[in-house]
Parts: sequence; structure tokens; C-alpha cells
Amino acid sequence: MTTKILIVDDEPMICEGLSQTIDWESIGVKVEGVAYDGIEALDILNEQSIDIVLTDITMPNMDGLALTEELTALHPGVEVIMFSGYDEFEYARQALRLGVNDFLLKPINIEELLTIVKRLQHKKHYVGKDHNDPGEKLKLAVQKQLFRHHIANEEMDRWEEQYESYYVVVAEIKGYAHGKEKMEKEEQKEQLMQMIEDKLAVWTKQLIRVWRHENEWIYICCGDDSAPSIKKERITKLQKQIEEKGVNVQTAVSASGPFQDIRMLYEQADTFLTSIRGTSKSVTSGLSEKIQVPPLPVTKAFKDQLAVFIMEGRTGEAKELVQEVFDELIERDIAVEPAFRMMRELEVIIKNKVFSQIQERTFDINEFKLQQDIDTRIYNTVKDIQSFFMEDMLRMAGALSNRKETNWIIDQVLHYMKHNYQHDLQAKTIAEDHFITPNYFSILFKQETGLSFSDYLNTLRIEKASELLVTTPNRVFEIAEYVGYSEYKYFVKVFKKYKGTTPTQYRAMNTTNTQ
Repeated sequence: MTTKILIVDDEPMICEGLSQTIDWESIGVKVEGVAYDGIEALDILNEQSIDIVLTDITMPNMDGLALTEELTALHPGVEVIMFSGYDEFEYARQALRLGVNDFLLKPINIEELLTIVKRLQHKKHYVGKDHNDPGEKLKLAVQKQLFRHHIANEEMDRWEEQYESYYVVVAEIKGYAHGKEKMEKEEQKEQLMQMIEDKLAVWTKQLIRVWRHENEWIYICCGDDSAPSIKKERITKLQKQIEEKGVNVQTAVSASGPFQDIRMLYEQADTFLTSIRGTSKSVTSGLSEKIQVPPLPVTKAFKDQLAVFIMEGRTGEAKELVQEVFDELIERDIAVEPAFRMMRELEVIIKNKVFSQIQERTFDINEFKLQQDIDTRIYNTVKDIQSFFMEDMLRMAGALSNRKETNWIIDQVLHYMKHNYQHDLQAKTIAEDHFITPNYFSILFKQETGLSFSDYLNTLRIEKASELLVTTPNRVFEIAEYVGYSEYKYFVKVFKKYKGTTPTQYRAMNTTNTQ
């Protein structure tokens, strides 16, 4: 059955691009139309049957958030995918609270968009769209209660009588920021969600899954009167099955309560999950005893020493010093939220110590990553906090130094690349090894070399290949493999881009010239 989609954006070029340049037909999708604001979109929805609305957040007359609220009331069966610019991230979070399925940052990644659409197609097939069905009505009522929409007293009474008790399970993937791309490519996240859903459905009379965040799965379990210990035991067994697939998921289970307490039960489970986020604990049905975190494990001498290293540009020694602190945080099994607060506080202390010595303002602490609103459901490990903190320290050192920022990192990377260009080198992996984000690493690398990481790596490989073509009798495909290209056709393409000729032609010309 064809899925019908409506595209909403106040920029005609974006509407046209999304509707005309994507092969929607290949996944069974038909673009029913485009609209340039929320009002025009509602007019179309009132006239046509639409399955999915793909909408921008910022639009005149009626924006994407207002459109989503209207859809919740008037067209509850319609799924919403929202996209936004980076500066509109907070709006996107509001949208997720309204029940939007997912959001994308501009420019839109087409593969990611198609993955989300295919997921919604699967959801449509699995759940169905008959909103006269009692189960579907309960789902809509749960969503209203969860997101604090008004519910009439008679409807409240109806669901109170339907099931005596409800409880909420909240789950998220640990290390999501680093595994997101791979999981989406392999559609692993969908398989995991379905696995959890299938298991929970066996243990409860009715199960409802609600979307609120890309790495937050909310399950409302209806009519299960099992003891808390039994619920936790079941979830723990499920966790082990998930871990066997190579993915770590952290889960929290609320207490049981009546329908009217669903929102409170969700908040309770969310608080439970926050208390263990980033720790070694995988399941909780109560507040972790570790939520009361002792003071930051650093001495005055440590702070003074770190400030000196930053001021003198001794970033290698600063990195080692910071590593000691994070090793202790991980050993103590500190959760992400308190680690985030502690390191944000330490960052301000170091900044003040540096300012007191140099007597001038050379950088703005508010621009640092750790002082901004970090989504700890995405960056949900202590290692993520370490990356942000170390990146900020390097920025501070760079602002105080006459040389370019973190020159030592790029020097190390270039030396490593020159001796390991034959291997599968990934910029993302190298960035993580140095505790900086891939985006920041790309900026630094380009500043130092004038080339992107991939261009620099290709340059090393092609120069070595050129040398081997002239000085050895080895076949071209053997040389390609030796310098790090596993696909011969790709090697030829890259070689021609950098040398203006094919490897065979290059060998013929240069061998003749040297004879």
C-alpha cells in the first residue's frame, strides 16, 4: 500500500527539491503535495488522506510546532517528521515532546530521511490506523495524558476502569553518539526496539510505544499487576539478550499507578534513568544510591597545575592530567549528569585562574561546549563529557598561545598517517582517540594542512603509488592494495583525480621518460 506524504516548508526550492529529487517510488511513497505554511498544510489535510507530514519548524502564519499541535487534535493518525536549522535545536526538542516522530538538521541527510520514513511505514503496518479501534483510542489517550493535553472526565474514568494499573518503561542506547550512524545504516535500532516491544507485549495486557526523543523509547505497560521485583527481573533478562547483539541499553521501570498518573510515572522512570545514565548499571526501578555524588575529586594543586599547563600551551601534559580525573570518575561509576555538572564547574574555575594570571580577556567561556546545553540522551557517557571538556581546554590553550590551536594533535596525527597510510584510517576514530569531536578535528586538520583528512590521506597514498608505478614491476592492482585501496576501480578514479591520468598511463609516460 502506498504511503502518502505532504511536504511543508516556506522555501519553494526546498519543497521542490524534496519532492522531485528523491526516489520516493522505490520505497512505496507518493508525494501528495507541498504547502508553504501550516495553514495551507491543514487545508490539504482536510481534503486529502495523508500518512506522513514532513515539515520545517520556522514558517510564517503557522509554524511547524503549531501545525503539530493541530494535527494531534484534528488528525491524530498522521505521523510528523520535522526538520530544522542547528540554531532551532530547542524548538526541535519541544516538537519531540509534542509527539513528533523524529527531527532532522538542515541540510537534510536523504538516507537518514528515508530510514525514518521506512520505520514509520513499518509502524503503520504493525499498529494500523483504525482510530475507532479501542486499542488505538487508548494509545491516543495515553499520548494526551503523557504530553499534558486535556482529557475529558468521562474519558479519564473510562481508562481508569479499563486497566487498574499502568507503569512506564524508559530505555535508551548507551554510547548513542558514537554508534548512531552504524545502527541507522544497519537498521539495528529498529530491530532492537521491535525486540523490546515484542517481549514487553507478552508480559502485559496492552503495550503502547511513544516517541519523544531519537534516543528515548517510552513504553506504557497496561494491566500488568506483577510485583516490582518480577518486572525488574524480566527487564534484566531482556537486557542480556540485547547485549548479546553488541548493544548496551539502559532501562528504567516506574512504579505502578492509575491512568491519571501516567505523566508522573513517566517522570519517575525518567528520573530513575538519569540516576544511572552512563554508569555500569543497566536496569533500575528506583533511584541509584550513587545519585548523591561526593565533591569533585580534584585538589587545589591539581587545579593550579592544569591552569599552568593551559597557560604554557603544554597540552599533552594537560591531557594526561585530565585523564587521571576521568579515570577516577569512571572507576567510581559516576553518572553523566553529575559528571557534566562537576566538569562544567571545574572549567569555570580553570578559566578564572587563567584570567587572574594574564589580566586580560582572550576568550569567552560561554562559547565553550561544556557551558552550552548538551543533550545528555545523545552524549550519554562520561567519555563524551571528557571529550567536550578536553576540547574546551584545548581551545583555551590555543587562544593563549602564539602558535595555532592544538598543533601537537595534528603533528601526532600527520606522523601516524605517514607511517600507517596503508591501513583503514578513519578521521572519526582518530578524533575520539584524542578526546575531541570529529567536527572540531576536521576544522583543526584543515587549518594545519590546508586539506581535508580524506584529501591528505589520498595524497599520501597516490604519491606512494606513483613512486611504486615507476620504480617497481608490480601490477597496478597490487600497488593499489599496498597503498590502502581495497577496490581497484576506486583507486583508478582517485589516481586520475590527483594525477590527471590513469595509473597505467602514468607508468607508461614516466617509465619512458626515465629510460
